[in-house]
Parts: sequence; C-alpha cells; structure tokens
Amino acid sequence: TVRKLVAKLAAKAEEFRSRSLPECVVVFMDGTYVPLKRSYGESSSVSKECIEVAIGITRDGRRQVLDFRAVPREGAGNWSDFLESLKGRGIGDPKLFVTDGLQGMPEAIAGSFPNASHQLCLVHAQRNIAQAVRIRDGKEIMDDLKAVHSKGSRAECDEAFAEFASKWSKPYPKLMLSLVERQDAMFRFYEFPKPMRRAIYTSNAAESLN
Repeated sequence: TVRKLVAKLAAKAEEFRSRSLPECVVVFMDGTYVPLKRSYGESSSVSKECIEVAIGITRDGRRQVLDFRAVPREGAGNWSDFLESLKGRGIGDPKLFVTDGLQGMPEAIAGSFPNASHQLCLVHAQRNIAQAVRIRDGKEIMDDLKAVHSKGSRAECDEAFAEFASKWSKPYPKLMLSLVERQDAMFRFYEFPKPMRRAIYTSNAAESLN
C-alpha cells in the first residue's frame, strides 16, 4: 500500500516539476537539508541532502511554488543549474531574486538573468550579526539595524547605514567591513514600490515553506 501511494505521489510530483511556469517579477530561493534514503541495488543508505526550493511572485501578484529538487549539497553550481531550468520553463525576466548569503549566489543569478537584481535576505544578515557580536550588544545593534532598513528612501537608508557602520566599526571592524561590502545587496528592495518592500527584503517566504 505504501509503495502504491509513493508511486502515485511521485508521478504527481514529476508532473508538477515539468509544467510550464508563469512569468515572475520576484523569485525567492532557499535550501533545507532533510534525510533522504537512496537505494543502490540491494543496499541503501540514508543521509541528509539539500532540497532547493524556488517561489515566485507572478505579474498579477500571486505567490506560487515554482519548483524543488534534491541535490547532495547546496552550492552556487547547483543553483546555476536550477536557475537555468526555471528559465527554460518560462519564468521570463524576473526583476529581483531574494536569497540567503550563500557564496557565489549573485554570480549564479547574473549568469542566467543578467538584468535581475539580487536581494540579500536581511533576516539571515541579522542572524549572522547576532552570532558575531557580544550578547550585551545584541539588542542595541539589532535595533540600530532595524532603524536603518526602515527608512523611507534608499538615500535615507544609506545615510543611516553610514552612521551605523561608523558607530560599530570600533568594536567590530571586520563585521562592519563585511556589511559595507554587501550594502547594495542588503538594500536592493528600495528599488521597488514601498508597498512591496516588506514582502521582498527577506527569503522567509521560501524558508517558511521549507
């Protein structure tokens, strides 16, 4: 019975993963590790593999799961293959991709969608900052960063960010330098209309699905 259920579900999943995709304005991408069982002849093994997931916001404003797939581990090369697959199935020319800080992701996006911008998930950035600072500084630095990305315009945000980096550069010089280097990617959401910004500064849409 279980075998029949799995076979039926697998067929539905493959049908889902081969369908034509709608044109999207924004695409969220995230990976999560789950234990998968692989069979090799008469033997099998279980190990954690990465499930890559992409969610799009279509031109008419609907949020839709675009695709998912299992890979041995998350990496820019695997995401490049995934992006090419999405491109071939019709997602058009998205304006923005929202991801975590995986190294090589901006290059992977640019390779398939050279006209798209890349938004570094601010929630992931905040988590990384919280792990890198002393406990006594955590709340203050998080409040300061929230004040930065809550500004009404990119110009105001950049001015506030310069003050933020200056304030915290003495106790955390390497951390502030890394944030300055990622400044543009952190605040790309300001390129979009204000009503959209809260929905696109984080990849939590994909992370919540995972």
